[in-house]
Amino acid sequence: MKKTKNTQVPEYVECHPMKTPIFDVEGQVTGFGNPDWARTHSAACSTAPSVLAVLEAGATCVGKTVMDEMAYSINGENKHYGTPRNPCAPDRVPGGSSSGSAVAVGAMLVDFSLGTDTGGSVRVPASYCGIYGFRPSHDVVSTSGVIPMAQSFDTVGHVVKKTTLGDYVKDNVPSLDCFLSKGGDENIYNIPSLAALSSAMRLLQRSRSLASFAFNWIVGLSRQTGILGHRAGLGFENMGMDLPGLGHDLDDSILVIPTVPGHPPKLQTDPSTLEIFRARAFSLLAIAGVSGFCQCVELN
Repeated sequence: MKKTKNTQVPEYVECHPMKTPIFDVEGQVTGFGNPDWARTHSAACSTAPSVLAVLEAGATCVGKTVMDEMAYSINGENKHYGTPRNPCAPDRVPGGSSSGSAVAVGAMLVDFSLGTDTGGSVRVPASYCGIYGFRPSHDVVSTSGVIPMAQSFDTVGHVVKKTTLGDYVKDNVPSLDCFLSKGGDENIYNIPSLAALSSAMRLLQRSRSLASFAFNWIVGLSRQTGILGHRAGLGFENMGMDLPGLGHDLDDSILVIPTVPGHPPKLQTDPSTLEIFRARAFSLLAIAGVSGFCQCVELN
């Protein structure tokens, strides 16, 4: 998005299903990161309120970006359309699922970009690409016109390049020093209560995806054609339980925590290694998800 006055939805750059991922835009197919989804769904009849809101506030939409297939990963890789190149570390993943949004901002192609965050899909790519990311409190921003992932966790957030929040926190919150890597202390993220919270949220996310209108289409197509990428397929094939919210325990609190447990994984990292990293990441990401509170992210 560019910060110029234009309340009309413009013509899209390279208008193609891969460029129309998860937000509905009137007259465009919402492709969800998968060519068969785009092929089997009609164009949207209206534009998502979250998109209209930024246009009415003076932004101009200049295009749409690649995302993780079916929004089901925090890596940002897409076997169908390619992986957006991390502008901070080209040999490493950009983070997902809103990978293209973060890369476009990190590469200074746009001023800011929208993205969705269910388990970490704005926060992770923001941290990997060295930019500011924001996941709002649940239900603050409308998710109408956005393909649902797990609705009790779904949010619409944004990423933006210009901010000094990270430097301010680094200079004024010395207690953060214990979280900075001193050579790879693996135990710092192996806190049992956070690991349990991570496991619970991931199970909840999967079980609530069962209620999504997309689920039967996704699993059915995967079994028939194998069209889904390996990681997305595994995630949906291995889909309850419930947890009380953490909101009442965190009221009036400000937590300062790392976003992810280390540097972005390298491209083509072995899946078993990625799974270990992902589990450690979710022990941190799950706090905002389960509590329903907002989280701001920046990594310089």
